Amino acid sequence: MLDPRSTNWQRAYHLTGPRAWSMEEVAGEMSRCFGRTVTYHHRTPAAQRVLLLDSGLSEFVAELLLGLDQTVYESMLAETTSTVQMLTAHAPRTLPDWLAENIALLAQ
Repeated sequence: MLDPRSTNWQRAYHLTGPRAWSMEEVAGEMSRCFGRTVTYHHRTPAAQRVLLLDSGLSEFVAELLLGLDQTVYESMLAETTSTVQMLTAHAPRTLPDWLAENIALLAQ
């Protein structure tokens, strides 16, 4: 656990569960929890750009969002960290456990 007197409290931490999940796997797990099909529809960057522009966003904002999507897709979704354990001294919850604990909120 981090010492609150250290300068580490000023850092941004990337929190993950104990394994990386693809968006298709997340949709499958949500389907299991909800008892109905949840589908993830992956769009190519070009298709996403058209959708964003057609929704009225400026080119600048659309490009910004596409860059964020690319960053998440190429790095964050594949990453696992020990940060939750380090910060809390407790193992992170699994996605199935987190969904089970929050299903009522998600179902609203």
